[in-house]
Amino acid sequence: MRVFHTCIVFFLVLTTSCNDQDLNTKKLESQDYYKIANEAYQDQNLELAKKNYKLAIENNQIDSVYPVGDYYVGLIGVYLFQNKYGDALAELQEFEDSDYFTEDDKLLFSLDVKQSIMLESKEFEKLDSINKIFYKKSIEFKDTISEANALIFRLNIHRIKEEKEEYEDLLNRLIESSILNDLRKADLLNEKGTHDFYSGNYREAIKDYEAFVNFFRATDLSGAKTSLALGYANIAEAYIELKEHKKARIYLDSFYSIDQNHSIDQNQISNNLRNSVFKYELRIASKDSVDDMNVEQIIDAYAAQQDDFYQKRYNKEIQALTEEKIKSESLLKQQQESEIARLKTLTYSSIAVLILIIAIGLVSFILFRSKKEQTIKDLNNQQRLLRAQMNPHFIFNVIGKIQHLLQEKDQNSISYLSKFSRLLRSVLQNSTKDYVLLEDEIEVLSDYLLLQQLRFPNLFEFEMNISELLLDEFVKVPPMLIQPFVENSIEHGFNKLPHKGIIRLEIQPLKEDDLSKVKCTIVDNGIGFDASQKNSESVSLALISDFIKKSTGKELVIESNHKGTRVSFHINTA
Repeated sequence: MRVFHTCIVFFLVLTTSCNDQDLNTKKLESQDYYKIANEAYQDQNLELAKKNYKLAIENNQIDSVYPVGDYYVGLIGVYLFQNKYGDALAELQEFEDSDYFTEDDKLLFSLDVKQSIMLESKEFEKLDSINKIFYKKSIEFKDTISEANALIFRLNIHRIKEEKEEYEDLLNRLIESSILNDLRKADLLNEKGTHDFYSGNYREAIKDYEAFVNFFRATDLSGAKTSLALGYANIAEAYIELKEHKKARIYLDSFYSIDQNHSIDQNQISNNLRNSVFKYELRIASKDSVDDMNVEQIIDAYAAQQDDFYQKRYNKEIQALTEEKIKSESLLKQQQESEIARLKTLTYSSIAVLILIIAIGLVSFILFRSKKEQTIKDLNNQQRLLRAQMNPHFIFNVIGKIQHLLQEKDQNSISYLSKFSRLLRSVLQNSTKDYVLLEDEIEVLSDYLLLQQLRFPNLFEFEMNISELLLDEFVKVPPMLIQPFVENSIEHGFNKLPHKGIIRLEIQPLKEDDLSKVKCTIVDNGIGFDASQKNSESVSLALISDFIKKSTGKELVIESNHKGTRVSFHINTA
């Protein structure tokens, strides 16, 4: 039997504004939902588990870094179990958009969870890349728990790639390492035992399993008995391989002792483990020439055990449904009492509210009048920028070109019309957004350039070099920052150009392990940019330059001469 342990550790900071009494109530509710979800997950009732993990998140008001992280991990775990990796990534994105963590903690959390998603989805190349970044960041932040998690994932990567020497070396170093607590070292001892077992080193595997068992014999941690049962079963299996059935019998008896005394524990022994032990019994019976009567007794005992298991599972589900019904009725009663109290309070507070509304109205009127001029100025600037983003001459000329193609029944007319429609729709939609996906922004820019080529046939060609890492990680950028510079190259840089123009666009992360900022470079071989010309384009470029400087702290750089223009600037991503 093979057991792997994947740990995700969280460092969360959550701010709450409720009073102590409300806080205690919310705490009980969120933890109760979490408990129900965990039990449902253990019983593979995934929809019930998913529902209660979400309720735990919604009702969480605890000022602590751990609970809400545990809730998200449970929910993401359900999606991973169902092979719904897109949903798992969506839940991770929801957590990243929340205010629970600092930015550094969000980065560690995101990398740690992504490791699990990539491991489960078998995207091993991405797992390898993310693991290296995670390990580097854990060292940078001096976070030993995250460092340990990164190394354990690295262990799994060595195993997946069948890098035996690297796997064994790292496994031994981790067992001796000071960054792991005793519990995690015990888990690794069990994994080492499994590795030795499947390598045929049964004696060495028994030593590893015995060290694993000795740890849990000396602790009263929750689930210790379950781990002991696992260890006893593993040792028995190794002795069976060595054909030392008397010793195997001793450890199987120890397993049964734990199973009988702790079967109603919330960390009860899994049915899969019982199935494995049943197979061990049959192997011993077949090797020792046990008579048919004894074999029938083994099978009867196993059947009775299965009946008991499913009866308890049924009882637990009935109990969970009953508790949920009682909780719903109690919540409804509280809501009714709260509504009655609210109506009473409303009767006495109506006059005060009316006075407050009048006061707020007067203050609002004064503030509105004082800010009116500034608001108009800001709106005018925004309108100028939007007009610069999509030049009316460009729109009219493209419409004319497409009309001509339609009249000529050109087979490309429908394609250009579709691109033009998509471009206008994207510009209108994106004008109200602060950020859009980089992939969508590149599509808009590509449509724009293709339509410009329709306007000016054989005037220019364009090339795009966009980092695959930025596209794979769903990076977002402010919309329409690049288009004005490209437009300037076409409208002015290629004007009366004796040779064919070329526009090259490159977008790359500033650092491979940090996608919060990217560098954008636009290069053309035109006649150069006249910075002194006073037109709408220079005004819009000035507005964009001011935006870039205020948002990134870096100046927009324009290098231009008679051989061409090079524009480079940084962009903050989301």
